[in-house]
Amino acid sequence: MVHMPSRRTLKFATMGVLAFLVVAAIVGHDDYGPTGPAVLIDTDFGAAAAPAMDAVSRQPSKVLDGVMADGWPENSSNWAKVRGTSTVIEEEGERFLRVTVTEREKGWMQFRHDLAGVKGMARYVLTVRLRNLSADSVQLGLRLRGLPYTFHWQVKEKFSPEWRTRRFEFSLPKLKREVGFWVMIHGTGTVDLGHLKLERIEGKKDVVARLKQEYPDGGPGNIVRNSRFPLGLPTGWRLGRDFSPNEKDDVMTVTDPDVIGPSGAPALRIEGTVLSLLCEPFVPVYPVVKHQASVAVRGSGTWWFVLRNGGEDIDRERVRLKGKAGWQRVRLTFKPEPAGGLYTLRIEGGGILWL
Repeated sequence: MVHMPSRRTLKFATMGVLAFLVVAAIVGHDDYGPTGPAVLIDTDFGAAAAPAMDAVSRQPSKVLDGVMADGWPENSSNWAKVRGTSTVIEEEGERFLRVTVTEREKGWMQFRHDLAGVKGMARYVLTVRLRNLSADSVQLGLRLRGLPYTFHWQVKEKFSPEWRTRRFEFSLPKLKREVGFWVMIHGTGTVDLGHLKLERIEGKKDVVARLKQEYPDGGPGNIVRNSRFPLGLPTGWRLGRDFSPNEKDDVMTVTDPDVIGPSGAPALRIEGTVLSLLCEPFVPVYPVVKHQASVAVRGSGTWWFVLRNGGEDIDRERVRLKGKAGWQRVRLTFKPEPAGGLYTLRIEGGGILWL
């Protein structure tokens, strides 16, 4: 069962005892970012009339011969080895842009639309009308404009050879760098583009207001499913992948009936020279308030407890355990953002650890 933290101070268990505490309510003057709906992109590709431009040089494209919709420069010239054409066509009263990739040696044909000022912390809807007549696939996505070109959201698929209007809804965490929206055509072949619209449908302020209405009492406290380990390592938990087979064979995870944890249940014993353990990912249902992960541990050796989100470390604590010492708590704090995605706790180290 997945719960969410209450605005009052609560303690609940996972990892033997992994307690999350809400230590602050939604108060103060936080930067809640944008609010309300807004149209970010609304492009009728059938109205394209200007020559296709190079996104980097801002000169006419050397790899795409034809026209392109306003705000969508070609973004392949400076790195890919492709060539293609783009022409507005009308069929049965519908105008659209036909893009044909005629040559491909390296990379792919792509177009981008800048999204200056987009901060994330919101929910979005993408509506796109297209058909893929013969390309390998079409990729749509919102990503960083600079290195390492990380996608914050994307979809890549064959798409239908018949006209379809597709709708995708997604959320974005807080964005720290400028982003753009990309359309990518993989392989050679023809793709017809009709219309593309990207809208923000709910900002952070809207999320906070909705959560206050849905959970006036702050809601339940437990946001993780497994709080005790009577049957050993539970579903959703796993050893890290950074081990050789021999190292994995040397890692032991077993419920220890001789060691009772603070929760009153037998503790989970973990033993190995070098090991990494990841808890089942969880999503804070009531974000924007402070959370605290409190792990009750005992054992021996040096251990790192790392809270992660979106591939980044949010908080970490190093603990040296002595065999004769009793239970002690490791506390990690974080303040999740709306649409912040999955969080997980990673335990790394070597020795003997009871949870």
